[in-house]
Amino acid sequence: MGVAIRTEGSGGGTASISVSGLSLSAAPDPKGLAPLNGYFASFTATVTDVSSPQGFVVDPSDFYLEGSDGTRYTLTSGNSASAAGSHALGHVSVEPGQSISGTLVIDESSAHGWVVYAPQGHPTDTWWF
Repeated sequence: MGVAIRTEGSGGGTASISVSGLSLSAAPDPKGLAPLNGYFASFTATVTDVSSPQGFVVDPSDFYLEGSDGTRYTLTSGNSASAAGSHALGHVSVEPGQSISGTLVIDESSAHGWVVYAPQGHPTDTWWF
């Protein structure tokens, strides 16, 4: 975790993406909802536009978790949507030289697995947790 990768966007630009601070919790979210799958996995994603002519589009739905058993968990799994909070990573365009960071929370069942970045459904980068 925490290693930055470089990836190409659909518009031909390049971004540096890092994932850090992953934590697991079985406690209910601020609204009182418990994770349906066992854990809320919370992590911070930071995206820096290195060289995109029109900005690098950040879509939080391009991230998912893959459990050690191969099960895929997304931002809509279980109670994920209710647990994100006010610091959630939003769908935005990052301008060249700029960065954005935000939290992603996914309701999942595994204490170990992969954070996957898959723009347009095509996995390009992974981080082990």
